[in-house]
Amino acid sequence: MCDKESKYLPLLKNTVQNIENNLQEKFQKSGKEKVKGTEFEEIVQDALIHKEQITHSSQKFPDFVITDIEYGYKIGVEVKKTDSNKWEVIGGSVFESLKNDVEDTYIIMGKFGGDRPEVRL
Repeated sequence: MCDKESKYLPLLKNTVQNIENNLQEKFQKSGKEKVKGTEFEEIVQDALIHKEQITHSSQKFPDFVITDIEYGYKIGVEVKKTDSNKWEVIGGSVFESLKNDVEDTYIIMGKFGGDRPEVRL
């Protein structure tokens, strides 16, 4: 069986770097503008790897499920953002019935406060 972390972690880190670079370029060209949570979620979805294997579930946790077709396991990607200059978001509880069945979950977070947008995994 494939080591999930060694397969997906470098790809997700690269995706996060691309998102941050694109956002910073956009902000330099058009000036700082407000980005809604749903807009940031769309930006992440457009940048995610293996688009044909992604399920978007807007009402469940995590936001995206990537299914590895070769090995059958699923990883989740939850998207969070903040308009402050701190790496904090108010968390919400998730009912067990609203949780997708995934083996691992990664969080992509955007911070839009401060001088420039930043994105972390």
